[in-house]
Amino acid sequence: MFGTHSTVAKFARNERGTIAMIFALVIVAVVGMVGLVVDGARAYRTVGRMSSALDAAALAAAKAMNEQGLTGTELTDYARRFFDVNMQGSAKSLTTYSNFKVVADIQRGSVDISVDAKMMNHFGAVLKRDHFSFTRATTAIYNIKDIELAMMLDVTGSMCNPCDKIDDLKIASKDLIDILVDESNPARKVRIALAPYSGSINAGSYAQVVTGDAQNPTEPDCVVERPGVYAFDDKSPVSASSYLMPLPGGYRSWQVCPDSSVTPLSSDKSALLSLVEDLDASGSTAGHLGIAWAWYLISPDWAGVWPVVSRPEPYDDDETVKAVIVMTDGIFNTYYQGSNGDSAFQARQLCAAMRDRGVIVFSVAFQAPSSAESLLKDCRTPETTKTGQTYFDAQNGDELRTAFRSIASALNTLRLSK
Repeated sequence: MFGTHSTVAKFARNERGTIAMIFALVIVAVVGMVGLVVDGARAYRTVGRMSSALDAAALAAAKAMNEQGLTGTELTDYARRFFDVNMQGSAKSLTTYSNFKVVADIQRGSVDISVDAKMMNHFGAVLKRDHFSFTRATTAIYNIKDIELAMMLDVTGSMCNPCDKIDDLKIASKDLIDILVDESNPARKVRIALAPYSGSINAGSYAQVVTGDAQNPTEPDCVVERPGVYAFDDKSPVSASSYLMPLPGGYRSWQVCPDSSVTPLSSDKSALLSLVEDLDASGSTAGHLGIAWAWYLISPDWAGVWPVVSRPEPYDDDETVKAVIVMTDGIFNTYYQGSNGDSAFQARQLCAAMRDRGVIVFSVAFQAPSSAESLLKDCRTPETTKTGQTYFDAQNGDELRTAFRSIASALNTLRLSK
């Protein structure tokens, strides 16, 4: 009897089976939890990739709607193909997509896309969680804005010392024109104006209008700054109080009047390239005049001065990006209206006034001294994530080309709202 009781007591105290059962349950739970973590990480990556693919598909579809006129089923098929291409390489056998919906708004230029996804789990089934389900949606607005760009180009004597500097400027300027002006695509409305400057501005056929016919017979087409309250304003030159001054007599020996005249806004690519190629260099540096005229060329207040095809859009036109490139290789050393301050002071005032009107100012120093670099940094629009880099210090021709190409790229980005 005692032996039987002892055996039963030992059996009752034997917890090895219980521990094994508990251990087995814990192992199942741990494996399940680890599996969910692994599956969750996969789901997180899948969701991220889905979001990126949807963004790309929506932007591509919005672009196709605006530029190719795709609508309805065509647009949905286009977006779905783009989505599928961007999802290539993901675990398709484990993830299925359904309810791929595209809603287009032609007037707004927007495309909304949504899709449902079901991702099968590797390990979650242990805990009776065999899949993850999620929905993602995105909206893209492809609104191609117009560009009005004025290029202030330094054609002073120092650009021909040595003359490969003016050649570098021509190459860089033509690069930018090639990138921005796409004559084959009417949806891309880009107009570029040229403001070559040295010791004054050659206003060409516009000299009579901007000076009120008060021409100097020695230098009939070249003008300088205007005095008075409109010195740092873009008021239209249609009255005696806002006329620009003609170049004072006796300056021919100084070579302060550039041979190249200003060019109003134009989308004629071949003409712009030809005008840039014809630039030559001589004279002193009235940089503030180059800045002023770059502004005038895109100012709606000067619309009456320019031909109809060159008239700038209003400042408050949300569909237009207005920008200016301020470029020099030297110190601003020439000015005419002493009451306005020296050339550097006037330049800073003009740049600030332009920025206040919403004009984006890019500035480029080309082998320039430190004082010129400081001025150009003051002139440029402060850099933001939207504008990107707005000041460039180019020490050679390759860096100048890179600067102008970067500006072209920034403008292409600015003209696309999405």
